[in-house]
Amino acid sequence: MSLYSKITVATASIASAPLLKQLATDRRLAQVILPQTHAILEESVRQNAPGVPITYATRPQELGISADADLLLVMGYPQKIDTPLNLAAFNIHFGPLPENRGPDPVFWTIRKGKPIAYVAIHELSNHLDAGKVLKEKGFDILPGESYGMLMNRLSMLSVPTILEVLEGKVTPRDQNETKAVYNPVPSEDDLAVKWNVMNAQEIIQLVNACNPKYGGARAYILDHPLHILEVSIADVDLPPDQSPPIPGMIVHASPEQGIFVTCHGQSYIRLNMISMPEGFFSGQRLAGMGTKAGTVLT
Repeated sequence: MSLYSKITVATASIASAPLLKQLATDRRLAQVILPQTHAILEESVRQNAPGVPITYATRPQELGISADADLLLVMGYPQKIDTPLNLAAFNIHFGPLPENRGPDPVFWTIRKGKPIAYVAIHELSNHLDAGKVLKEKGFDILPGESYGMLMNRLSMLSVPTILEVLEGKVTPRDQNETKAVYNPVPSEDDLAVKWNVMNAQEIIQLVNACNPKYGGARAYILDHPLHILEVSIADVDLPPDQSPPIPGMIVHASPEQGIFVTCHGQSYIRLNMISMPEGFFSGQRLAGMGTKAGTVLT
């Protein structure tokens, strides 16, 4: 039996849709708080939780939590919520704690090549992601899983984890501050491909971490911006008398096979999908547009 029967959810994330649907189906969702009007989020709430009141909080000091709510669940809410509140308050975080604190743990999980993604439920506190952990579960990351794919999967996997917390199936633990790592919102530099220091696998991780939320990993071709959305490992056999190509150099370009690029450590990637101001292209299409071997990406 659930310890909480009237739950308010504060969110600014479409990933909250499965949670809202489950709580509404169980008739436990009393209210949804959004930080501002947002057409896509509002439509998601109406589809997944029809009839549930939506409140807009323009200032964190004025959340407007329903007076009869006995729990506040926070998921992807962008504003600081001050505690203590007059009710229990838990945050849903898609990263291990305290090793992956911050506003976008999914990006850093993929970017750093971690094999496991986490759903953590912790008590809300006045310090970001620092409250006592109530439940934490790990899930294997699938080969080639992008940000969007992993976020969608975690949003669904989080629901049974949250239900266990609502039923009191928890073993609370304090976070070890000596292991705390705060990862900020990725900067433009964090999104940039660094051909001279990143090998093929590291570039694949960056590209997957940037798709779709950040629009792809950043690079330039002939001084034109290039956003890389999908790549794969490429096998390249160079003539024995050829000098090793520099990182970032295109070593093969054809409309049939696409574009192969040199990475650090003489590893190679194939450009599968890219975005430019002119539109979205496959590597084959980019080669067919005249991109030549020997061109260096920066």
